[in-house]
Amino acid sequence: AGRPLTALVTCSRRMRPLLTQYARQHTHILNAVGLVCTVESSRALRCGGVSSGSIVSDNGAGGGQQITDLIAHGLVDLIVSFYDPGREAEAQELAWLSQLADLHNICHCTNYRSSAAALVFMQHFGAQGPVHSTALHRSPKKGIPLGCAQAAEFLGVCADFGASLCFAFSFL
Repeated sequence: AGRPLTALVTCSRRMRPLLTQYARQHTHILNAVGLVCTVESSRALRCGGVSSGSIVSDNGAGGGQQITDLIAHGLVDLIVSFYDPGREAEAQELAWLSQLADLHNICHCTNYRSSAAALVFMQHFGAQGPVHSTALHRSPKKGIPLGCAQAAEFLGVCADFGASLCFAFSFL
């Protein structure tokens, strides 16, 4: 039936406490999906009670190349990034991950609530979202297609996690 959902989880050292808190609150979700983590995010996840999965390097071009290869080969379904955008180096890394996500049509969440909602959504519907053979057309420019019933169900999932409605409409 295909490979399990895989999430790439990254964080900066300054954001590690937030990722640890996130892991503690969403342990059941994070342990149910395949995880690829940087060394820093792996530490935070383990502190939060989550087995961290595969680890890629945090060090410069080596880690960046590993992440690029995983995404380019379709082995990542979701990117979760906790960075401080007010710090220049972190903002650049966040911009690079966003470009990769856009290029390969991967959901990229950069905050606590949207990442929890996306994990639940993708776990429920699968990495590609709900697809009906006749009514829906998937376009790389438009993201994951949803019918009205699926959108309503997804809005319910988002509400359960306190996520913003703006996030839900990014899937439409």
